[in-house]
Parts: sequence; C-alpha cells; structure tokens
Amino acid sequence: MTVLRPSLGFEVCGWIEEFLVHGIGDIQGQPVELDDEFRGFIWRCYELTPEGRRFYRRAVLSRPKGRAKTEIAGMISCAELLGPVRFDGWDAKGDPVGKPVTSPLVRCFATAEGQASQTYDTAAYMLRNGTVFDEYEVDVGLTRTFTTDGGELVAQTSAASSKEGGKDTFDVFDESHLLVLPQHKKLHATVTRNLLKRAAADGWSLETSTMFAPGEDSVAEETYKTAHKIESVLFDHKQAPLDTDITDDVALRKALCEVYGPAASWMDIDGLVAMFRDPQNRESDNRRYWLNQPWTTEDKFTTPNAWDALADPSRNPEDGARIVLALDGSYNNDSTAVIGITVEEKPHVFVVGAWERTPASPVDWEVDILDVMETIRQARVKYTVAELTADPYRWSLPLQQMEDEGCVVSRFPQTADRMTPGTSRFNDLIATGGMTQDADPRLRRHVLNAIYRDDARGKRLMKDKKGSANKIDLAVAALLGLARAGALMSEPEEFSHVYFPSDFIDAQAEQAEQAEQVADADFAHVYGRPQTSAEKPVVGWLSQQMAMAGREQQ
Repeated sequence: MTVLRPSLGFEVCGWIEEFLVHGIGDIQGQPVELDDEFRGFIWRCYELTPEGRRFYRRAVLSRPKGRAKTEIAGMISCAELLGPVRFDGWDAKGDPVGKPVTSPLVRCFATAEGQASQTYDTAAYMLRNGTVFDEYEVDVGLTRTFTTDGGELVAQTSAASSKEGGKDTFDVFDESHLLVLPQHKKLHATVTRNLLKRAAADGWSLETSTMFAPGEDSVAEETYKTAHKIESVLFDHKQAPLDTDITDDVALRKALCEVYGPAASWMDIDGLVAMFRDPQNRESDNRRYWLNQPWTTEDKFTTPNAWDALADPSRNPEDGARIVLALDGSYNNDSTAVIGITVEEKPHVFVVGAWERTPASPVDWEVDILDVMETIRQARVKYTVAELTADPYRWSLPLQQMEDEGCVVSRFPQTADRMTPGTSRFNDLIATGGMTQDADPRLRRHVLNAIYRDDARGKRLMKDKKGSANKIDLAVAALLGLARAGALMSEPEEFSHVYFPSDFIDAQAEQAEQAEQVADADFAHVYGRPQTSAEKPVVGWLSQQMAMAGREQQ
C-alpha cells in the first residue's frame, strides 16, 4: 500500500489548472483538467519530509507512447519557473504552503536539440497563452524564456559535452530511454549533481520515458535500478500485463485500455491494434512503445520459419547472370564469407564461398586470403559481376588488388548510418517474401544467429554479444549485397563486368609494353640516346606481373 506524505502537489495541480492551457496538439489552448493518474503523479513528486524538504530528488514518469508525457513535463516546467513549488511553512490545518523558487533555472534536456525543443515549445506555448500570460511578466523566446526576477527556462540538447558549473533548480530529461551513449550518461550525472549546489532551492529532476529496453544501460534503465536501492528516487511506471496475448484482439484492446488509463478515451485504440498486426512492426517495439513493457530489443533478426519459407535453390543463377558479390572478411577469429545476390526485382541470395574456424582448427588458424580472392575471380568468370561490395576494414589491399584486376569495388563501411537502412531492407525483404535464398545451412545458421538491436543509432543486425561464438558473417555479407543490388536496380546497366583472365592479362601486358615504348621514345628525343635499365621507371607490381604473365603466354 502506497503511503502518501504531506505534499505541495495539491497546490501545484491547482496552479497548473488555473494558469495553463494545453500545449501544441489537437486540444491546444483549452484549459487544463488533470486526470487522476497525472494528479497522483504530481502529488508524489512534491511530497515533503517533516522538515519541509523535498522527499524525492529524482522522479521518472514511465508511460506508453502518446500518453502526453511531454505535455506534463511542460506543465511542471512552467510551475517550476513561476508557481508555488517550494515549501513555505504549514497552514492552520497542518497542510504545507508553497512559494515560488527564487531565481529559478529550469532546463529541458533530450537526445537532440529538436527533441529538447518539444518540451520547451510545449512550455513556451503555455506561457504565451491562457491566464499565465496576463498574470506573470515573462519574455518567451525560441529557446529561452526569462522572468523579471532572474528566472530562466532553457531548451538544452543532451549533445552538449559538459554542463559543469550549472546552478539549475529543476531539470527535465525527455525520453531518457534514448540516452544510451557515454556522453549522455556523463551529462545526466553532471546535471543531477549540480542540483545539489543550491541547497535553499531544493532542486530536483524529472525524466519522462517509454519503457527502456533491458540491457541497453540507458539513463532510464539506470534510474530504474537506482529507484530500487534509494528511497529518494521515484519511478512511476505503468505497463500492460506481461502475459497479455497480443495475438488476440480482445485481450490486446483490453491491455491497451488498461495501460493508457484515462487517455484510452481519446487514444485510437483500434489504430494501435492495427499497429500490432502490421508485419513490418516488430513485437519488441510494439510491446515497449504501446504496452510500455520492459521488452528487450535484442530479438532474433528473423525466425526459422520465416527464413525457411524463402528457400528456393531452383533460383540459383545460371552462368552469365548479373549479380553482386558481397564480402565480409576476417583474418582468424570471425568467419569470412562471399555471398552472391542477383540483381533483379526479386533478388536471390546464395553462398559463393565461406571460410570458418571449426573446433578442429589449429590455434593459429587463419583465413586463406588467396583462396578468398581466387573464389572471387572464379565467380567473375562464371557470372556477370556488377560489383564487389565489402567493408574495407583490414581488407583494403585485397580490394585494391581486385580493382587493379578490373573488378568494380564498392566500399561499404559497417557504420550505423549504412547498416541501419541495410538492416531495414533485409528485414523488409524477409517479412514480405521479397527475396529467395539457396537453403545453404551455413547461411541459415548465421542469419538465425543474428539479433536485431534498437538503440539511439538505429536498428541494426548484430551479434548477440561481442566475441560471441555465434557467427553472423554470412548474414552481414547478404545484407551488404542486398543493399547494393537494390541500389543497382535503379541504375542503368551501362556495361558488362564479365571477367576473362586471359584477355585481361593480354590487355595489361600490351598496355605495359606500349607505355615502355613511349617512355623510350621520349627519353631518346630529349637525351639523344636510349635509356639504360637503371634509368627506366619502375611500374606498379601488378603491371609488372601482368606484363610478365603476358610474355609467358606468348
């Protein structure tokens, strides 16, 4: 049973309803009527010790997406700037009386400047409208608001590197489940530490969040753990029952109404049910965003049934077919894979080559790079290879050599900005049956080993953990190849990249001899004599090898 302590919450709620209007949205400008759920949260936030100090130094409001968390944060920010939010004694009935903070400094933080402005813009709209505009003198700007007594409300990005020296009295961290980077956590620790600098101001912080993904170690998750250890941290969380059968529309609708509480009357519950039925929406996302459940985003990238349904070895390409080759390379620990992808409306994925350490491999086992390159060469003989795509990390020299041999190479660094859309395309093709695969058990194992992680840098195909024995290299190569094959579908096929080693060697040898003849003629013209061997320029290693190979063939 929750014990309610004396609180300024009743007075704060009264101030909000008297002076503020709803922020930007469908009911903007209308008077605020707080529902019982939010009224109860504000009461808890402003509970007091017997000495009149704040009981909670930090508070978290965890609710599903669309539950007006940002609006509540904006209302409390306005109250912290102008309202009766600090203890000023007890009245005749023994109830606490509030007063405004002297020279308040209120900051609204988020993962990016645009997100921070959502909380600030909500508060700014409220301050420009309603009774508060008539009763208080405030100078409302795009990112800062000033009061006549030195108070300030600021939109502040969490991307800022340091906030040491601040004298904040109240801070808001909007969507703290997205604060996962080291700089975010450092900033959060610094800001909450700064709140102790002004003892008389009795500062505190508020986080709003949908439920975090366990294991991401976000600020929200760390606060949740702290709340179970420290009594002065309030984590107000509401979720749907974990045993909800989300495949049953009646059960799902009931769970959504329960978790949204009073807001269920104006939320589009039927639309949310439809979100759960959309095959492009992942279960983990639906559970976290709409049911507010602590559901890990380290889901398997796909299921055995979904992958096996795409098996069609009959579509393995014939000789001369236009394909992309994708290489995911390693040296000694991870596997190395060369995957082929047909360049067509419905791409087909097939294994060209795979090199993998086995339990029987010697300790000093390494990938045979020469064998990998020869496999690529043989594939170029057999198929029309539009390009070879690969992450150049540690493979820049082999890729350069393939370019020197006439192969078109597309470099695909595995950065988040590339892997996120690549993962999305791979996932969509599986979900919609927009591709087929060759039923190779190695590719199947790697695809099923992969997880689907969602963090601040986007949703990406990854290993289950760093250093895991569950390899995913063939899946990564398939992802790279599908991304490039899709891009090539929108580009004209200007020329063929069919590879004929003997013709290539003859051409290289002829070019080398012609270059040598031109150089001899130029030297003789300038100096009146032929060059000696020592004076002749050294041509590239590959050109030398090609020239030698050409002479040997002759």
